[in-house]
Amino acid sequence: MRKRELEKAAGLELPEIKSASRRFLREQACVYVGSEFCQNIWPAAADVEALFSRGARRVAVMTSFMVTEGLKRAQDSLSGILERFGNVEVVVNDPGMLLYLNEFHPEVPKSLGRLLSIDFMRMGPDYRREFFRLHRLSALETDEAGLLRNLPAAPGFRVHLHYPLKYAAMSRACPFVRRITLRCGRKCLGRTLRLPVPDSRRELFAVNNAYFFEYDPGTPAGVDRLVRHVSGA
Repeated sequence: MRKRELEKAAGLELPEIKSASRRFLREQACVYVGSEFCQNIWPAAADVEALFSRGARRVAVMTSFMVTEGLKRAQDSLSGILERFGNVEVVVNDPGMLLYLNEFHPEVPKSLGRLLSIDFMRMGPDYRREFFRLHRLSALETDEAGLLRNLPAAPGFRVHLHYPLKYAAMSRACPFVRRITLRCGRKCLGRTLRLPVPDSRRELFAVNNAYFFEYDPGTPAGVDRLVRHVSGA
């Protein structure tokens, strides 16, 4: 069996796009932008253009769960990006976005995001493989290194492992403005809240509208791409 070649990738917050060095961007097999957790954190075409112009080889646009208005807004924006640029992947966490992409942009590589992969990491291999085939998914995004052993050696899709923060929970209430909002001033961008866990030495990290624990994935087997998030999750 051919040994997997491990790709090195990076996740950037939107404000970090302009400050990332050209050398850093060229070293990455792929650069992830956007958010898997908040529908208000969305890259514009200008952000994607800036990444490619500064040396990025490939860009993955992360998308989250969305309400109807947010989904329509994201579909329109994403179509503008996909029609303008090649070498773009989409991380999908909303079933409506998955159906939209398969109908209007079937050729674009799509991966199952961390909010959905939590369940798929625990499913039987036959059902999982068939689901990925039917919905034209080429990869699975995860931060559950401990569950990689549940996947067969040849799962039928690529595995992308994210670190150093492991997803724990998500809330509709934004921890940065302390309320539920469909439109916001993106006050979370470039910021991470550290929250002590009572009766524990551990901390929760709030990034966008989600909460994470810090972890070290080590050098896991069965991974095609290791995605390090520079400042957030």
